[in-house]
Amino acid sequence: MAAPIAHVTIYEDSGVTLMSRIVGHDAANIAQADVTSATRKVFLNGATNSSTTLTVASVVFDTLQTDARWTVDATGYNFADVIDDDVFTAGDGVYTVEYKITPAAGADYHWTRRVHTRSIQGS
Repeated sequence: MAAPIAHVTIYEDSGVTLMSRIVGHDAANIAQADVTSATRKVFLNGATNSSTTLTVASVVFDTLQTDARWTVDATGYNFADVIDDDVFTAGDGVYTVEYKITPAAGADYHWTRRVHTRSIQGS
């Protein structure tokens, strides 16, 4: 069964931080040493809007984080990606953010997030 696609709504020309708790093939939370690369692709209406190679040390955490941004549960997240405001420029758009993590061993991890944008008058 496929996991549901999480989504968030922001105003156009705004940035967003997307977070996840990633569990590896061994059922343990991943850590930086488990990951060889991470990439993000952003699509708008099916067309590639941006493609970025992420710095593993900047997006993967060795311990679960439980700051105020994480409201899903008390356990926390081990992946966070800050996406700049210049990515989400279309008002009333639906962006698909696709992530790929390549682990040191085993198959890649893939997941998506949807970002809905609302128009603003002043942009």
